[in-house]
Amino acid sequence: MMMKSFLKKVLITMFIFFTMTFNLKGVSNSENDNIIPVVMSGTIADLQKSLHDIARDVTPSVVFIGTEKTITQNFKDPFDFFFNTPNKTPQGNEKKFKQSGLGSGVIYQKKGKVYYIVTNNHVIEKADIIKVSVDQKKFYEATIMGADPETDVAIIKIETTDNLKVANFGNSDTIKVADFVSAIGNPFGLSGTMTFGIVSAVGRNDLINDKLSLTEFIQTDAAINPGNSGGPLININGEVIGINTLIYSQSGGSVGIGFAIPINVVINVATEIIDKGKKSIDHGYLGVSYMEIDEESAKTLSLSSPNGMLVREVFKGSPAEKSDIKVGDIILEVSGKKLIKTSDLSRIVGNTTPGTKINFKIQRDGKIISKDVIIGNRKELTGVSTGDDPSNKKSSLNDYGIEVADISKQLRNNYRIGDNVTGIVITAIDKNGLAARSGILEGDVIFKLNSKKVNNVGELTKELDANKDKTNYFFIIRDGKEQIILM
Repeated sequence: MMMKSFLKKVLITMFIFFTMTFNLKGVSNSENDNIIPVVMSGTIADLQKSLHDIARDVTPSVVFIGTEKTITQNFKDPFDFFFNTPNKTPQGNEKKFKQSGLGSGVIYQKKGKVYYIVTNNHVIEKADIIKVSVDQKKFYEATIMGADPETDVAIIKIETTDNLKVANFGNSDTIKVADFVSAIGNPFGLSGTMTFGIVSAVGRNDLINDKLSLTEFIQTDAAINPGNSGGPLININGEVIGINTLIYSQSGGSVGIGFAIPINVVINVATEIIDKGKKSIDHGYLGVSYMEIDEESAKTLSLSSPNGMLVREVFKGSPAEKSDIKVGDIILEVSGKKLIKTSDLSRIVGNTTPGTKINFKIQRDGKIISKDVIIGNRKELTGVSTGDDPSNKKSSLNDYGIEVADISKQLRNNYRIGDNVTGIVITAIDKNGLAARSGILEGDVIFKLNSKKVNNVGELTKELDANKDKTNYFFIIRDGKEQIILM
């Protein structure tokens, strides 16, 4: 299958170029006249020369990276079960073993006798020994300068008087779909391997499901395999425009879907580590829990259009709270950039240097307002949520597993509810019910449901009955703080 796919790509490429570079001058009706083709313009020859130049000029800048790390595992000796004294738990034992890894890197900068190399964080993470080679003949000991797990970028360095070649770096902001690209690296340990393809897509994100990603990846069909990680993605001019980091594959090998970190992201990390001497990178945070507005939620909340991010909770002491961002606000734009997906807000804020002031365009109570926020440091963040999408849709208070009551003087005293707070107080909760699973607590005050304020139990149940087949947005007050819970 892979060979068929490769041959198909070659044939399509040849067809496109021959179509572009040949033209039919004319066809005579005379049997003695010949069809006269235009002389080849040189486009294919130029492409071939560019690829030869890349192979010759860029390959010496690409390094092989071999790593070794110590892995410690706890295990129980099965004989402990028979030989331990009665009622004594078998003792755990530690077993240590060496694990080897391989990857690629590209020489980024030279200062005196020191060469700085960019690679992936996952290539060198927790490595005890890092060996670097350009030609697989001479190896250099490398040390880690710094790393950023959030973007999967790391900087290592070697020291040598050897004359090594520093790569040329381009501008990843200028990349377009269908641009020709090459990848050079060490797939499966085969050093100096070069593959060729195009940019298949730009701006890919949400590729890493188990963690927050602050990167919009470049997708390419240039073959990328295990061992290519950390190596360069190169444009037709021989400039590095990305660092290869991921492949999409069920078999573990290339299926023509690979991803690279844009080089502008890499350069930002490298600048912080090399020039500013940081071991790790500080990322910004806002301090809100939020969710994407879709067609259904826009209708439920009586919004004019399904745009932006709905603020569900504002964390105490966060930059958002200090800037007067409130629960129920809809963040439409940040620094002039519209928010389409939940990852957009995380990525823009996360890649902002802490302490930077940026502008937020917000919709509040049907009006558009502007807020300047000084972004905080993500290291201070204790928890973040990009919103849930509950599928449970109930129609009565019994179905939610809660008991509610209009606020009375006695209930205000019991639950320490402020005199200015209006709504319905939750007086009992089934710990196995939907409300408990969604985060509702006894003493919470529901002051608004969806787009309507509720002052008593009757108004609440009426609104719930009107939306019995939909997800409902409960605006609550807890300990004087507002937040939104979906049920």
